[in-house]
Amino acid sequence: MVVVKIELWPHGDEEQKRPLGVLTIANDGSGDARVGHYDVTASHAGAYFGRRREPYRTGKVRGFPRQLSPYRLVCRALKAIGEL
Repeated sequence: MVVVKIELWPHGDEEQKRPLGVLTIANDGSGDARVGHYDVTASHAGAYFGRRREPYRTGKVRGFPRQLSPYRLVCRALKAIGEL
């Protein structure tokens, strides 16, 4: 599973960090060595972060070539949930 945590660091100070959201990308096990299929969830964000347990949005990434960068997987995951 890929977990992308979004944090705010006021003035670049890690000690004052606040979580803003979490994106999870989980392999659904139906792909093969070349191509992966993933389930995507996004937490509620900003002021709503941590207040609700159900995902804010869900989606699926299908047919992702495994040799591509993990940044591309994150981009496709954001597209899958309608955030791009």
